[in-house]
Amino acid sequence: MSLLGPALDHLAYLLFAVATHAAVGYALVVAFTDRPPRAGVVGAVLPDVDLLFPLAWAFPLNHRGLTHTLAFAAAVVALVAAARRPRWSAGAAALGLSSHLLVDSFTKSGVAWLYPLTTERVGVAASIHSGWGAALLWGVVALGIVVGRRSTDATESAGGAVEAEAQDASETPGTPRR
Repeated sequence: MSLLGPALDHLAYLLFAVATHAAVGYALVVAFTDRPPRAGVVGAVLPDVDLLFPLAWAFPLNHRGLTHTLAFAAAVVALVAAARRPRWSAGAAALGLSSHLLVDSFTKSGVAWLYPLTTERVGVAASIHSGWGAALLWGVVALGIVVGRRSTDATESAGGAVEAEAQDASETPGTPRR
């Protein structure tokens, strides 16, 4: 039974799905790199730009069409790399984009990973965008963020201690510290 009506229920579903993709992209960059996560978040959300396409459009210009393919991901990563933004941006965008494709592969409709070579969709009906699947995914995201933060904090602490020891060793007696 819908409290909001079908249109608002669908909008809420879409917003939750986009927020889930953003969180996964964020968590991956935080957990596996020491870079700011913004490119991972943008990369993770970017494939859903196809939600703005008119519903009457057919494949590949519909939801989970062209923007949900390895070809699209490769093109975006190549453009980011060519734009000569910080070098890490392309890698973070690749993490976000690939996470989006992987997450959407755990839905009944799946993703046409290898388009334009084939239009065959790869999908597992796991309902990852709703119910227990989403709760599990958000739990993994939270764990990834915590683990990523702890490893970053440990690295910074260790790096700071090593730098302090190196500075202490290089100072001559009687020289004031800066």
